[in-house]
Amino acid sequence: MKKLLISITLLVFLGVTAFINSPRLIGQSLQSGLSALLKTAVSINQVELCLSCTSITIDQLSIANPDGFDDIDAISVTQLVVEIDLLSVWSNPTIFHRLIIEQIKINYSKAGRRSNLTRLLANLPESFTSTVNYDEIEFVSMPDKATQKRPEQQLYSLDQLTINRTTITANSDDISSKPLTLELAPLTLYELGHPDHGQTASAIIGSILGRLQLELGAALIKSPEFRQHIRQKTQQRLQQRQQ
Repeated sequence: MKKLLISITLLVFLGVTAFINSPRLIGQSLQSGLSALLKTAVSINQVELCLSCTSITIDQLSIANPDGFDDIDAISVTQLVVEIDLLSVWSNPTIFHRLIIEQIKINYSKAGRRSNLTRLLANLPESFTSTVNYDEIEFVSMPDKATQKRPEQQLYSLDQLTINRTTITANSDDISSKPLTLELAPLTLYELGHPDHGQTASAIIGSILGRLQLELGAALIKSPEFRQHIRQKTQQRLQQRQQ
């Protein structure tokens, strides 16, 4: 009986220790995994687990600019909450029911003809190279079904993504002569990765970044400051050609 009580106490202690340490381990795993995918530094301030509501809350996630850009964060997220299908954690694909991002801030900049968002997309293991140009500004199209990859890879399925608030600060002479801040409308995406076969993490991240680029393009076209800047640049080019 005494040995049984000792064994139970030890198991409880190990379980409590694992639960206490698991948020830190999850945070470290996410940081290293995202850094490897995006080929730039990713930091996470805090991770919280809620087993009763099967969710993970991540506070202060930051993605640094890729090589060749200013030494600031390209993307920062105040808080995101992921609701997981626990029965799928050890299966392929792993299913996430909802991903809710409270606020995302993007520092958009360009080095040559490429933006930092486009460079992050290019850094992903899979190719997202289908682009169109609007006055030399790159907008990345959504990846197609070809991004559903090999079965030996871990795959994921996300039923719904909600971004409640997106703030983009554009620092590029192609957009404005001074930093231009844009507020995007709330965004909801559905079925990122089919629940039967899923997609790789890089394919889902690519879909999200690509959609944010398209939303930025739509917001710029509606911006009076951007339209005025484009008119001024067009007039300058015409004058230079006439000289």
